[in-house]
Amino acid sequence: MIVRVHSVAFGPLEFNPGKGMGGGRFDPLYDSHSKPVPTLYGASDFTAALSETLFRDAADHGSVITHPRLAGLARSTLRVQREMLLVSLYDRGLQSLHIPYAALLGSSASAYARTRASAHAVCDTTAATKNVVGMLYPPPSRATHDAVVLWGDRLSRSDLEVVEGPASLARADLYTRILAVAADLGFVVAAR
Repeated sequence: MIVRVHSVAFGPLEFNPGKGMGGGRFDPLYDSHSKPVPTLYGASDFTAALSETLFRDAADHGSVITHPRLAGLARSTLRVQREMLLVSLYDRGLQSLHIPYAALLGSSASAYARTRASAHAVCDTTAATKNVVGMLYPPPSRATHDAVVLWGDRLSRSDLEVVEGPASLARADLYTRILAVAADLGFVVAAR
């Protein structure tokens, strides 16, 4: 199962097309022919998905989460329909790539040009092996669960199935969970 926290502009199975929209730790990503590689971020549980999206963004902007920001995001749960091979960015995986944890996963948005370059190198190196479909890594502040980024040039929509969602993060039950996690991690959720 993959839990996603994603923009309401995208459906549960839609990959970010990677055409210069914002910029995350591992996107936009381009293949060796400078063609955008669509990406889909997710995690093994809701808290880890929040940690990798909502709370990561808030950490880069003063640790305050506004209610309008929540309303622009949704939670979806997907089921993987086939075996997927992922590059591990846990300790041994990072060591084999000769990348320190702090440089790739412990960095703020100011380092994302460098982290995208590392993601490009991993994606490019594994291009010949089409069964490698993304990367598995520990999300910030929630290392007991996994985060994942999948590459849309190696998957099809039929490889994933929607189990639940999308549900607005402003929905009462999700909002209550977000408040609890935010308090635990030291974030503030503001009405505006």
